[in-house]
Amino acid sequence: MLDDLRQLVRDSFAVLRDYRFIYRELLALLADNPALRKRGMAGVEEAIRYFIATDMLRVPDANRAVPQLAQVCWIIAEFWLPFANLGPEPVGSAQMEQGADLLISALRPYLTEHALASGATRDGGRNAQENTDA
Repeated sequence: MLDDLRQLVRDSFAVLRDYRFIYRELLALLADNPALRKRGMAGVEEAIRYFIATDMLRVPDANRAVPQLAQVCWIIAEFWLPFANLGPEPVGSAQMEQGADLLISALRPYLTEHALASGATRDGGRNAQENTDA
C-alpha cells in the first residue's frame, strides 16, 4: 500500500513538473482560498487515517499527531519539486524518486511491521528490522 503512496507522490511530482504554474501560484491560491486549504489538508489527514486503519501506520495519540503528520507530508509533497529545481540538474525521475523517498522517510517512524513486510520500503521489506532501527 505504501508503494501506492510512493506512486501517487511520483505522479503528483510529474504533474507539478509539467504544469509548473501550479506550484508557483500554490501559496497565493491557498492564501486566498481558506476552504481550498482546509479541504487539501483534510484529504491528507484522511489518507493518513486510512493507512492507520489498514495497519500500515501506527500513530500514537492520533487525534493530536495526525494533523501534524499531515502538515509534514503536505510540505514535502508540495514543496519538494520547487526545492529540487534549485539544483544544477534538470528535474527528472531521479529527483521525483528522491522526493518520494523523503516522504516515506517522514513516515518511517510510524510504519508497522505489516507495512515493512508488504514492500513499503525501497528494499521491498527485506530489511524490515534494519528499517525499524534506522
